[in-house]
Amino acid sequence: MYTISEIGKLTELTPRTLRHYEEVGLITPSRRGSNGYRYYSKDVLTKILEIKKYKIMDFSLEEINSFLNFKGSELEEILNTKLNAKLQSIEEEVQRLTKSKNEVETQLFATKNFFKGQPLELNQRRSFVEVIKSEVLEQLKKKRPVNHDDLKYLKREDILFDTAEKREFFEVLKKCLKFANEEGIKLGSTRGTAPALLSLYALGWSDFDPSKFNLSPERFVMTDFDLHIDVEFKNGKKFIDYCRKLTSNLKIGRIEAFKLPIIDIIENVHARVGSDVDYDSINDSDPLILDQFRKGDIDKIFSFCIPSNTLVAKHFDSHYYKDDSANKMMSDYLKSQEIFNFQDLLNIEAIFRPDNLDTKPFMREFIDRYPIAKINGFHYNCLSASINEYLKPNFGVIIYQEDIVHIIQEYTSWEFEKCNLFRKALSFGKITEEQKNDLRQYVTEEVIELLIKESSVTFCKAHSLGAWPKLIKKSAVLKALHKDIYFEEIEKWEKENGYSWGDFGFIQGGVSLLQQ
Repeated sequence: MYTISEIGKLTELTPRTLRHYEEVGLITPSRRGSNGYRYYSKDVLTKILEIKKYKIMDFSLEEINSFLNFKGSELEEILNTKLNAKLQSIEEEVQRLTKSKNEVETQLFATKNFFKGQPLELNQRRSFVEVIKSEVLEQLKKKRPVNHDDLKYLKREDILFDTAEKREFFEVLKKCLKFANEEGIKLGSTRGTAPALLSLYALGWSDFDPSKFNLSPERFVMTDFDLHIDVEFKNGKKFIDYCRKLTSNLKIGRIEAFKLPIIDIIENVHARVGSDVDYDSINDSDPLILDQFRKGDIDKIFSFCIPSNTLVAKHFDSHYYKDDSANKMMSDYLKSQEIFNFQDLLNIEAIFRPDNLDTKPFMREFIDRYPIAKINGFHYNCLSASINEYLKPNFGVIIYQEDIVHIIQEYTSWEFEKCNLFRKALSFGKITEEQKNDLRQYVTEEVIELLIKESSVTFCKAHSLGAWPKLIKKSAVLKALHKDIYFEEIEKWEKENGYSWGDFGFIQGGVSLLQQ
């Protein structure tokens, strides 16, 4: 007879393992001494060695227990079946790993060729796109859980990476962001169509998650990859110059950064208060924010208040800005209607653009229509029920360029690029008779006339939702919570820098503002 210690030495198994075998019914001590010690016979030792042999073959204890009940040919048959199944599983895993290895090698080779400036074959291009998308997904996972809709959205963004020139642009994007982080330069939001890109959100270029909204990432491709972004005023010039330097030789794409005073002013208020304000803890539609707009009190609220001394007001040379009448008109417009939520505010800002009233007097009809639509509802009789349902967040009216694209796409099922080209032609009043004939195959004349009329005054939804809403909210919150400090910091900043607090930069017709 053997003690548990002796069995352990003979089998190279620990007493704990032997006790576990006993607990699951694989072995039983031959007898127990008066002291409670276990004693094992040679037959039990043989059985333990047999169990150990099966364990080395990677069988589970449950499987081993079933083997011990069979002998001879029966056991051989069972073992052959089990081992063949394991062999098949191993072969499949080897095939999977071999395929993965080949894919990684292709991706590695494609990456090396890309950075050497060498052309990529079709399979290499696809592999390189997958590398970029994998990086985007990994970064997105750090921000929030990834779902199936995200994968579908990113699939639409494949066109951002399908050529070497486009991929080079995104590599430069990452370098510029890295430079800003290393230099401690505070960036604002991307503008225009760029906020619609989930890739930019994932990589840290934007704090706006576009996946929750009906946006069109494809539109960015049609801007020739021109990305506009705001940057702090104090150290912004370094970032502006760095972006220009890196993008100057790109075959496609350009990064234009603009100094934005309100970024610095908000940081200065935080410094005075002694800590950052937790804006995320305040609901976008909190009365703290909305009540100011309901009273028409837009003074010093970014984007809604455009002071007459801003470079923008001087550039456009509109009488609406010269005497601050634009701000009074916006204030009166806000007071004239019920304001339901923050999205409602963004709709109002997109609709109410008085600088266009001189060149587009028919805008007045669209401006006046919105408050009425919020009370009585609005319905386009010539449009389908599904499109009218889609427009409900706008209280039934067409507001955004993306709305026009959606309407064209629903009726025609055309590719996005063609729909957007038609949208542009409609917006600029340059739609040809040939294009109209294309549309007539799918829609009535009434729908075409509606699209022509509405397109001319629509606004970019990606910009409206993704560019400045956070700054609108922050300036409203600071005004509500720390008005005296906020106003003092605005006055102090303007005296030190010689610009208006409400200034923002842009490029138009060869004119560049706030990039010097």
